[in-house]
Amino acid sequence: MSEKKQEECTSPIVRLLIADDHHVFVEGLKALLESVPGFRVVGEAYDGRDVIQKALHLLPDVVVLDIGMPLQDGIEAAAHIKQTQPQIQIIMLSMSTERNYILRSVQAGASGYLLKNSSKADLVDAIGKVMAGKQYFSSDVASILMQEALSQQLVLPEEDALTPREIAVAKLLVRDMMNAE
Repeated sequence: MSEKKQEECTSPIVRLLIADDHHVFVEGLKALLESVPGFRVVGEAYDGRDVIQKALHLLPDVVVLDIGMPLQDGIEAAAHIKQTQPQIQIIMLSMSTERNYILRSVQAGASGYLLKNSSKADLVDAIGKVMAGKQYFSSDVASILMQEALSQQLVLPEEDALTPREIAVAKLLVRDMMNAE
């Protein structure tokens, strides 16, 4: 057996649950994700209560979740899922770059936040990162989170502390300035 085929056979399957209130979007996202080797969509949900029930019943590895859904919004659903099944990773997939939604999503336990105009490669990368225990935020979302962190003047542990110059550079990068500037 070739090394690549052996790797494919031993690679774990990532079990995904998709939740969005737009059926055509869910069907398209399901087809897109199932085209990725190692990904399997184990369920679909169309409202916040349904995604909670399916997450608890199906125990997916990752829930790809929209914010705006009927009966219960995606942020509340994410918080409930993380509270009852903390091993399930949550990726918010939304059209919104509204600061409040992003911050509430992270506080609810989302490990990733992407915009719906993201590429397939970005979504696949996000799933891989959260499965590895890391976080993934699209560049627009990361910029908003960085602005929030800087405005709150978060205190970092000594080993990760930034110098005053590094903080000044970070503030300029958040303002979309180029490195040379």
